[in-house]
Amino acid sequence: MSVYTVLQPDFETDPARTAERTVFLPDGFSWPAFLLGPIWLGYHRAWRALALWFIASVSVSVPSVLGWVHPDAIALVELAISIYLGIEGNSLREAALSRRKFRAVDVIAGDSPEHAEEVFFRRGKAVSASGVLQGGALRSSSVLGLFPEQEARR
Repeated sequence: MSVYTVLQPDFETDPARTAERTVFLPDGFSWPAFLLGPIWLGYHRAWRALALWFIASVSVSVPSVLGWVHPDAIALVELAISIYLGIEGNSLREAALSRRKFRAVDVIAGDSPEHAEEVFFRRGKAVSASGVLQGGALRSSSVLGLFPEQEARR
């Protein structure tokens, strides 16, 4: 069973469009990010991470081309960068989505992305444009504390 972080756009006012644009990010190692690093970053529009990958690759490759470093050492560094992308790829994607005004609204455990999607939408959780959780336990954005009903009665 996998764990998925659910992200929804904060800028959509139409619930149908919000549901349509909801993203389910798996937690764990990303084989496509490991194997296809820069292509995967570009496909998921993680532009800052792609720029950092490009800078790292150039700064690692230049000493090899100039003959300052053995090519095997460069291969190990490139492998380390690929492993890092595999481990942190989905976190980088989540950061890119949050910069595009997506908000993490839930964490779901499911057998597949489709199962996680079914569980999420069956619960009826959705975030309105004001950022208030609809259909879940909290209905007010001004509530503080773990037990808002208890605190409201004081």
